[in-house]
Amino acid sequence: MSSYNVINGLKVRFLTADPPSPENGEVWYNSSSIRAQGIAGTGVWSSGGSAPAGLSGSSMAGNNTDAMQWGGDNGGGTPTWPRTSHHYNGTSWTGDGTIPTSVNNTGQAGVGHTTAIMWGGYNPPGGAASVTNIFNGSSWTASGNLNNARQYAYSTGAGPQTAAVAIGGGPNQAVHEHFNGSSWTTKTSFPSGANSVYAIGTQAATLGVSGANGTTASWNGSSWTGIPSSLNNNRQYGAAGGSNTSSAYVFGGGSSTTVELYNGTSWATQPSMARARESGGGSGITSNALIAGSTYGNSSVEEFTIPFGTATISSS
Repeated sequence: MSSYNVINGLKVRFLTADPPSPENGEVWYNSSSIRAQGIAGTGVWSSGGSAPAGLSGSSMAGNNTDAMQWGGDNGGGTPTWPRTSHHYNGTSWTGDGTIPTSVNNTGQAGVGHTTAIMWGGYNPPGGAASVTNIFNGSSWTASGNLNNARQYAYSTGAGPQTAAVAIGGGPNQAVHEHFNGSSWTTKTSFPSGANSVYAIGTQAATLGVSGANGTTASWNGSSWTGIPSSLNNNRQYGAAGGSNTSSAYVFGGGSSTTVELYNGTSWATQPSMARARESGGGSGITSNALIAGSTYGNSSVEEFTIPFGTATISSS
């Protein structure tokens, strides 16, 4: 009997052992166990610890065990908007640093609550803002301004604090900028402008998704490449997360409870959130995500986890 790699070639990786950190959707052939295997997971939503307040347009960085939330509109005038940021430890929230100004709908990134970064946002009476602020574990500090002011810049999950990615933002921008820890540099624009362009990955490998029309494209550090598959349910003002350009998800937005997972080839629907959320603080790193609030008075929190597992596809 011919071996698997002779029949099928090496489009499916031919390995002597299972890979140490396989991604969702990845398939390989293990020559030691003589099995073709793959990783697949279905997301699971559960309730989390209630947020300190129900806010619209708050922002978030991190995941469901280590997150920072800030900003947002409590339904009153700008002077009443809360300026205290809070971090989440997987169970409860703790006040942690005052943001410099009342703002909502900012861009957001960071791998945890001690490395959060925000930029732009809606800052009445001037509207779209260009200011950047970074968190050092105890306080927020101003850094270099964006080259293009923007609001609704839900660039969730893209890059660490010192190498963040900002794409899109209101009004329907396609502008793409990179942060180096102190200043922003303009890069090639995203193929389709939108108030919400969800971004996942790093500056060298970014997945961009337009909430307005579902357009999906990947950035390789120098140019954008369109991906044939687009979101099944287009919506803006949701949230996104993931580990890289072949493992990403978009959740919420508009009046939708829909969650979609991208495996490097196509988008597939996942279990829905319990509650529709628009302009709620949401973020996700790797397979763990969190979303809080979305409307005045709604302080409920939902947590998302993808239970990855190895499955045998065939054997000889």
